[in-house]
Amino acid sequence: MQYKEKNTTIVMKIKKSVNTVFVMGLIVSCTNVKESKEYKELQAQRDSLLMQSAGAEAEAVEMMAVISEVEANFAR
Repeated sequence: MQYKEKNTTIVMKIKKSVNTVFVMGLIVSCTNVKESKEYKELQAQRDSLLMQSAGAEAEAVEMMAVISEVEANFAR
């Protein structure tokens, strides 16, 4: 009976150790997202899209100003 209790205790300690290592691995792998290559690539892509969007918006504002100016000249 004593052998079985020791064996059970050892198995429980091993399971606890494996679970602890697993959880620590998850924590370490999830904490440093901003340093990953994929994150940096996505950030660069986002910045590029924002610049394109700002350019398109500025172009639309300029076109509206030109249209308003043409309309004002026709009204004269």
